[in-house]
Amino acid sequence: MSGNGPVFSGEVRISGDAVMGDKIVVNAAGGGRTITPAQLPHDVAGFAGRRILLSRLDTIVAGAPAGTVIAVQGMPGVGKTSLAVHWAYRAKDRFPDGQLYLNLRGHSERAALSAAEALGQLLRGLGCSASEVPVDLEERAALYRSMLDGRRLLIVLDDAANAAQVRDLLPGGSTCLVLVTSRVRLIGLLVTEGAALLTVGVLSPSEARELVAAMLGSDRAAREPDAVDDLARLCGHLPLALRLATATLVVRPDGTVAGLVRDLERRDRLALLTVEDEPERAVRGAFDLSYRQLEPGARRIFRRLGLVEGPDLSAETAAALADRPVAVVRTALRALADANLVEARPQGRYALHDLLHEYARERCLAEEPSRAVRSAVRRLLTWYVSEARERASSPRTALAWFEAERANLVAASRQASRTGPAEVVWQLAEALYGFLDLRRYVDENLDLHRNGLAEARRKGDKRAAAQMLQHLAVTYREVGRYAESLDHAELSLRLWRSLGNASGEAAAYNSMARVHLLCGRYTTSLNLCEKALYLRSQIGERKGEAETLDNIAGVYWRMGRYEDSLAQLDQALEIWRELGDRRGEAEALTNSAVVHDGLGHYDEALAAARLSLPIRRETGDRYGEGYTLDIIAYIKRSLGRYTEALEDAAASLEIQRQIGNRHGEAATLCTIGAVRTVHGDYEDALRHYERSLRIRDEIGDLPGKAFTLDAISEAFWRQGRATPSCNYAERALEIRREIGDRRGQGESLIALARVQRRLGSYGEATLLARSALELHREIENRHGQAAALEELARCRRRLGEHARSVLSCGEALRIMNEISDLRGKARALDNRARARRHLREYALANDDARQALEISRSLGDKHGQSRSLECLARIAFAEGDHTTARHNATEALTLCEETHNLYGLGMALHLLGVLAETGEDLAGAHRLWERAAHVRQEIEDVHGELATLERLASLNVRLGRPDEADLMLRRLTRVRERLPNAG
Repeated sequence: MSGNGPVFSGEVRISGDAVMGDKIVVNAAGGGRTITPAQLPHDVAGFAGRRILLSRLDTIVAGAPAGTVIAVQGMPGVGKTSLAVHWAYRAKDRFPDGQLYLNLRGHSERAALSAAEALGQLLRGLGCSASEVPVDLEERAALYRSMLDGRRLLIVLDDAANAAQVRDLLPGGSTCLVLVTSRVRLIGLLVTEGAALLTVGVLSPSEARELVAAMLGSDRAAREPDAVDDLARLCGHLPLALRLATATLVVRPDGTVAGLVRDLERRDRLALLTVEDEPERAVRGAFDLSYRQLEPGARRIFRRLGLVEGPDLSAETAAALADRPVAVVRTALRALADANLVEARPQGRYALHDLLHEYARERCLAEEPSRAVRSAVRRLLTWYVSEARERASSPRTALAWFEAERANLVAASRQASRTGPAEVVWQLAEALYGFLDLRRYVDENLDLHRNGLAEARRKGDKRAAAQMLQHLAVTYREVGRYAESLDHAELSLRLWRSLGNASGEAAAYNSMARVHLLCGRYTTSLNLCEKALYLRSQIGERKGEAETLDNIAGVYWRMGRYEDSLAQLDQALEIWRELGDRRGEAEALTNSAVVHDGLGHYDEALAAARLSLPIRRETGDRYGEGYTLDIIAYIKRSLGRYTEALEDAAASLEIQRQIGNRHGEAATLCTIGAVRTVHGDYEDALRHYERSLRIRDEIGDLPGKAFTLDAISEAFWRQGRATPSCNYAERALEIRREIGDRRGQGESLIALARVQRRLGSYGEATLLARSALELHREIENRHGQAAALEELARCRRRLGEHARSVLSCGEALRIMNEISDLRGKARALDNRARARRHLREYALANDDARQALEISRSLGDKHGQSRSLECLARIAFAEGDHTTARHNATEALTLCEETHNLYGLGMALHLLGVLAETGEDLAGAHRLWERAAHVRQEIEDVHGELATLERLASLNVRLGRPDEADLMLRRLTRVRERLPNAG
């Protein structure tokens, strides 16, 4: 009977090809007998995960027009068919006219179905007998479309070879939904049929756990959660691999996941991921089917990709490996991506799934001569060296390339350590050094150079060994491992001398000088710098001269010799400009900004930093740009331009995170914390400091960690919270002693002295301040000497040694004037004013306090302003000018409230209470002292709380409140018990 023959009324014939369970219906339209097919294969037992993809399919279908085609694509073994069938079962009620399923065998041991064969099977599934199926392809397609017209069927076309194989199987304008799965990207269906494309990737970690639990049982899987994660990792989160691996445990109740993991780690994974009686279901078998369908050229390139040990590669890398033109290789890579054997990534990069990588390497070793394999690897490694060297010579365009290739270059170095050639190991380390140092990839830099040093020593290459030692010295210095840095620099120096290499010798001196500088050994550092400068001037190494001048400037800056520091930087800047080295020029300008900030020349500092910033951007120096923005933020903090400072710091932070510079990120978080601290937003400041501290812990940055701890200590101290301030300062001191940072030790000792003074331990504070002074004198740090003297003066004042306090303040002021430290000068003037008030030298005290106030106002330092106003109020009160005293104290109170300066707030409230009592406003005095006592108790200001409670007790007696007076006396007793020994 032909496909267009009559249908006998009341008579139904069942084709021998009809599927058991299909519902038989009569096509009253006269198109042949039809049935309601139910051809979906069994749903996957224990199907797990894929909720996002299932939801995506639901969404596509819900909003799709009639006749929608969905192409589900992905690599072999990723679970395309499982997903399609599982979703089809969930959705089959939407298709009352049935479900057709057809395996197109696009990637099979058997030949792929032709369009004619496929249409024949589909027609028979719809109820046509063999004799009713037309011979002609076009007639088959026409009958197929006619039989589907107006019907709502779900058609699953599994494992399509390409779009052409599928095109004749589409129902046209019907109301059917076609779900096509394929290992290749069916772009043609997107172009001509408007198909929706759905890519199936590997399982997420949670989905992988869910799959293992579904197969193994949740209780058994829950006993070994870490091993389950390891199993998923070793299976590359590929569903087929994970199912095969887990299946071996299902049949072995005594087996453990950890044991299976050990097997996979020790043995051939691809050999283990199989089913003995069904080899076609093995992972290797699935990959074989796709591999054999590739063109010979694409197969060769795919094999060679297995020799690359990095995570991804470019077409240029693959061309070096395959020894083929880049254009040819790029075409082959696109074909491999279309076949889902490689993953196409942004910026023209490609990657292999872990198991596909193992398979590709296996095929390469099996199909190519060992000599060809060795040549390919050598060609790849030497290509990496030549490219890295070439890129390093053009830094403007190099950073993006180095960032993209970083993991591959590190992997190539390790590969060369095992396979040779040995020189590649140190050559890659040398070529990568500048980039890794710039971006602060410390661990990778250390690993590369340790390997390079080992290979250089094994090969007896002294020059390479000296260079590796030199770079290791610098890298160890960056993370605060100063002893190791010096050891490596000294070994490098000996090798350079034995080679008669003056340039290398100078570099070693320079490196050693930097370490001694950081350890506070300034004289030693200067001597080494002078040796380096002499050698570099002798051989005409102008760039090296500029670098050494910059180092000398750093020594002078640390010593507080700011003008000398600027003079050295001016010389360095002149050389950089002479050489046309824009990056060096920007560095010198930024360093000048730092020195000017130390001098209190904030406008000059800002101008220098603003000259540096566009150069950083012009040269593509993202690290330098982030650093300079951080410096600008810090300068604006000094100027009191807090909003702008935070904006610049935010821009810096964004750059640091974009380039992955965690060292810079931690530094900028500290800057934000510093801005928030002086602005009085202590809670936010501490949040930023804690984030900075966490990063510095993670990257092992001990100097940075100590700096952050000191910053946190200061934030607590400004709040008046002495105990936590002391704890953080002690932690900072411990680290600085450990790493030998003597200047840092002096700074931490001053911080501890300040805290102990606040706690009332004046004797302990005096000893700490003296220790700091001795240390700063020993290392010739003028700024540190002044700060220690100023703190010593405060301690002496608290001990009642007012004349000696004035002398110490005078000595501190002399140094502050010499080094132009305006903030320090304001503090010392305020301190001397307080000592002179106790000596009843009111006119001199008033002059000092007013000078301090003017300086703090010029700097926008509200904390300093409140301090000087409170001092002026006390002087006015002592002179009997209560109106001026009240005005100044009230203004100080307002500033303390603005900046959350609780210590200053307690002082201002106490003084205002005294003024209120003097004016017979006893109720006002009581209210002010109650508040002052509460604040002083909160911040553990024992002496201050004691003074306020004594006033309250006396006032309650005057007010006739004996019970309250008695309560105050009991509180006084408890506070005195907490009073530390004043020494």
